[in-house]
Amino acid sequence: ESSKIVNRYPCLARKIFDSVEQNLENMINKKGAEIEYTVKTKENDGYINVDFDKIYIVLRNLVENAIIYCSKTPKINVNVIEMEKEYLFSVEDNGIGIPAGETEKIFERFYRVDKARNTNIAGTGLGLAIVDEVLKIYGGKIEVESEEGKGTKFSFRISKN
Repeated sequence: ESSKIVNRYPCLARKIFDSVEQNLENMINKKGAEIEYTVKTKENDGYINVDFDKIYIVLRNLVENAIIYCSKTPKINVNVIEMEKEYLFSVEDNGIGIPAGETEKIFERFYRVDKARNTNIAGTGLGLAIVDEVLKIYGGKIEVESEEGKGTKFSFRISKN
């Protein structure tokens, strides 16, 4: 369980991305993952006012899943856009996708899509449950767009204050 306190402070989005990549370095190298990051802030300085630890946890889990659930070379786009009162984050991949009826269930603890259960894909089924819990603490909500065989896009908004 993660702390219920949100400690927002200005930090470079690139620093969060670097931490995610450093943590997942072996996995990224092994699969040859290509990750592209885009940050659009009003001041164009790349600083965002977030709880570093919580956003790191969310992005690490989403990027890790994007790498794991891809049967070819993973191509992942991570975006952060500063809006008037919030930040819009998205993580989009070219992975195996999620079947239409499964997207609501993927945030349940220990839930794994049947295809993932029947393959040698490692995982506990906790990553997306953790993402959902952290975003609830933040007052945010995650949305999923996915097409089987084409990939998945996770998007979430969090308040700037």
